[in-house]
Amino acid sequence: MPFLFKILCIEHPLFIQILAQKGFVKENILLIIIDSYQRNYKDNNYKPELIYVVTVFYALIGFRDFSKIILLLNTIIGINPLISKFQNQPNNCNLLKLLKYFLCLKDYKKLMTFNIINI
Repeated sequence: MPFLFKILCIEHPLFIQILAQKGFVKENILLIIIDSYQRNYKDNNYKPELIYVVTVFYALIGFRDFSKIILLLNTIIGINPLISKFQNQPNNCNLLKLLKYFLCLKDYKKLMTFNIINI
């Protein structure tokens, strides 16, 4: 089985596993030739990944129940309207919007937000 060796220095949230089949098909539909520098997916084979860490590393595996997320968010409800929207309508779509907001926080605002809700 072919493999790719990666060394990552992760300081910010990172999505590691990409579904190669979807990307490969999309690039085929867009008629991007296989050896083009614009192409990311050279084949549609699944590439399993193994993580070996040398320092402290936290990986996200799933989510808490909506009720538990809502309780955590009570401490920061005024920071962004997406928080109250999720609390009033807890569903996957609103959770995704909220997660994107949190992942895009920068510097001091990120530090303060995550310290308040004890993540």
